[in-house]
Amino acid sequence: MDWVGFGFSAAAGTGILLSRWEHRRTHPATLSNTASILRPPTDKSPWPQGRSGPVGHGPTRGAEGVLAYGWGMEIWINPACSKCRSAIGMLDAEGADYTVRRYLEDVPTEDEIRDVLDRLGLEPWDITRTQEADAKELGLKDWPRDAGSRDRWIGALAGHPKLIQRPIITADDGSAVVGRTEDAVRDALSRK
Repeated sequence: MDWVGFGFSAAAGTGILLSRWEHRRTHPATLSNTASILRPPTDKSPWPQGRSGPVGHGPTRGAEGVLAYGWGMEIWINPACSKCRSAIGMLDAEGADYTVRRYLEDVPTEDEIRDVLDRLGLEPWDITRTQEADAKELGLKDWPRDAGSRDRWIGALAGHPKLIQRPIITADDGSAVVGRTEDAVRDALSRK
């Protein structure tokens, strides 16, 4: 059966199928774990929104519904963004093992955005692209930036993912950075 076209694509030059939910870039020295990527998503998948991933890795929800991570680095990108392409180039040059999330296609939930904000130590308005057309249509410039408005901002980011600043890199140690500079990407790489 040809899996390409059924939500899977072939990883260039590797013969490995990647699901549309996870595009994994792996350093050649660590290819032994890539076979588990072939597993299609199931209703029992621990990944949010039915994303598939390597067995034993990925976010799971604890008793209080909080996402817990244990799989390593992930980068949220828009492939049309030069800063995202630059960050990926740096990760590749360092041989980093990471997962690519095209967040315009695989839109983060409000809970995932809250989790990333906690990991970043930022508020939703700090990672909002306020010059985007969607931001102007919503009138975000005039929205209050306080605790009472936090959920409204998070809802706007989940409903209009183009507004999310990019790239966002979640590091191995549970933290995250907005990787718009080389220094920020190096910082993410240094966090183990």
